[in-house]
Amino acid sequence: RAILSVMERTGALDDHRPHQEHADDRPEHRALIRRAGAEGMVLLKNDGTLEFSKLQLELLHKLDEGTIDREEAQFEVERFWVGALRRAVIEGDVAKGSLMAGQSVGLVNRIMPLQAIMDEMVNDAEAELQRLRKIMKE
Repeated sequence: RAILSVMERTGALDDHRPHQEHADDRPEHRALIRRAGAEGMVLLKNDGTLEFSKLQLELLHKLDEGTIDREEAQFEVERFWVGALRRAVIEGDVAKGSLMAGQSVGLVNRIMPLQAIMDEMVNDAEAELQRLRKIMKE
């Protein structure tokens, strides 16, 4: 809110000229972004993460004993997180629920202007719809 107030007082919001967006991918920009991300990082810890730690230890013990296999252990982990996400998002329980933040950041492999991202998403969606239409006709 404070940033918007400053922008409004300085007239930065009054400029309605079209701006050409571009990606300026420089090593020094990447370093600044990484440093800002690292300095701004917060460890989210709640009862849900503590429960997950207990589940992990329990599953490791069962794996060592041979009472479950790896696939069953993975299923238990997935079931835990699906439930935890439901608790946070649908039930509003942020104390025991899973608060998702940043899981897909490792998938980013290039810097693009927002318009290019939107165009790519629309093109991908249209291509998928065409693929599905073709399948439906068969």
